[in-house]
Amino acid sequence: MRLRTLQAFIVLAENNCNFVVHKILNIPRSNLWAYVDEIEEELGVKLIDRRRQLNTFTPEGLAFIPEATKIVKAFEDAKNKISHQGDGNNKKVEGTIVVSTTNAVATGWLMPSIKDFHNQYPALKVHIFSGDRLSKEIENSADILLRPLSQHGDNASRKWHIVYQHGLFASKAYLERVGTPQKPEDLLDNHSILSYGEHEFTYFEDINWHVKGKYGLPKLLPTLTINSTPGLFSAAAEGIGITSSPIESNMLHGKNLVRVLPQIDGPVLKAYFAVKKNINLTTKRNVDVFRIFFEQYLMNLGVKLYHEDSSSEDNN
Repeated sequence: MRLRTLQAFIVLAENNCNFVVHKILNIPRSNLWAYVDEIEEELGVKLIDRRRQLNTFTPEGLAFIPEATKIVKAFEDAKNKISHQGDGNNKKVEGTIVVSTTNAVATGWLMPSIKDFHNQYPALKVHIFSGDRLSKEIENSADILLRPLSQHGDNASRKWHIVYQHGLFASKAYLERVGTPQKPEDLLDNHSILSYGEHEFTYFEDINWHVKGKYGLPKLLPTLTINSTPGLFSAAAEGIGITSSPIESNMLHGKNLVRVLPQIDGPVLKAYFAVKKNINLTTKRNVDVFRIFFEQYLMNLGVKLYHEDSSSEDNN
């Protein structure tokens, strides 16, 4: 029985037998079924009840899940211990980590650092799933979540977070052309308003705070909607209109937008660096390598990290 088939089976189990996880594993759906067939043939039992609308684990499949987890964890722990013997600090960092983040982090913060990270750790494969909408499959399977999270319990331990303070921003060219609003009601006169639109941004329900009559602003009708926060920032930089944006974005994007109505503070959003619970030693090592590198990168940019209370986290 091959290790990769067991690893794929575990990911399938973590996502309630939803074969959409073949995208997370970066393999064709047919390959995932082939892995299941391979395990079933070797064990001599059916692990999955195949149905047209919904696949479910058989009782034998449910019983095998913890056993498969033990096998993979034992192998990874043994591999990690052996890799530490005799190599000192020059041991080769290799393996795979899966990162889930937002479009803004992927394009504005994370991506510029990936080149240096890859040059330093070329044998460590990094799979980044970028999107403002977070599916349950990705949330359950990612080794690292770098994004807003639920305030309730989840499957990841929070390590630190970044604070986004939202405000209104526009380019200098736009304000010179249209005029600078002095009070909230001025936004109703001749100003173009940019918003995210009626799209889901997981765990950030107030993303369109500036058009819904909240935080001291009147209700506004958007002129342009883009379901991408980097896209909205770029649109504002091009002089199209006024948008909501984190104050911290200026330091990262270098577009030098001007804050409009600075007396208006929008919502505060926390973006967490969280790690999947109960990962094996090899994955933990790789996650730590990524975390330390990325923390240093952000601190060099002047971004403040707020570390979580370590007493409230599980040991991984």
